[in-house]
Amino acid sequence: MNRALVVVAGPTTDQPVGIDRRTSDVVIAADGGAALADVLGWPIDALVGDFDSIEPDTLARTRAAGATVRAFPSDKDETDLELALAEARERAADEVIVVGGGGGRLDHLLGVIAALSGPIVRDPGWRPRVEARLDGQRVVAVDDSWSERLDEDAVFSVIAVTDLAEVSIAGARWELDHHVLRRGSSLGMSNRAMGPSTEVTVWSGSVLVVLPVMPAANTLEATR
Repeated sequence: MNRALVVVAGPTTDQPVGIDRRTSDVVIAADGGAALADVLGWPIDALVGDFDSIEPDTLARTRAAGATVRAFPSDKDETDLELALAEARERAADEVIVVGGGGGRLDHLLGVIAALSGPIVRDPGWRPRVEARLDGQRVVAVDDSWSERLDEDAVFSVIAVTDLAEVSIAGARWELDHHVLRRGSSLGMSNRAMGPSTEVTVWSGSVLVVLPVMPAANTLEATR
């Protein structure tokens, strides 16, 4: 599996990200996300954006280290995160983990969450497994099947991002069987893991699964 780490600017350096860099193939920084990549000790393979938030010395150091640098005009339709996701698509990543985001602004945070199920990652020619690590939480986009070993009684939520999402949930305190979640419904909020694994199956539509960051040693399994 070709895994890309996409790093965006955000105040997450004091929160666990639960990622072992050695298990990833490429690090793509979106503009000011280069500073967070430096803090995490992740060498940058590609840097994209309009560079309105990156410090000049960070930009120069990243360029000197041999990273691919792609500069874009500030007047553009895409966010820097979307440009970084497009870079991951060019590199044929089949798993994308977005780290950071928000930068203290609610609109930026919502933009990161929206991008997880946005048009770039839903391109029919490129359907990666995608998730974000935000302030000690994981947000996983699911439109097929997802399962993971969670700590007993760990809290997780399943939120529809399409108008309707037909969902089954197993290995949880409150299970569902081919239940239709509507966008805006709180039915999938604050469930609790039970048993050896928790599984969410999406028969139609798309959902986001929100859960705490687990140690990097824990594994995620998904099928598409």
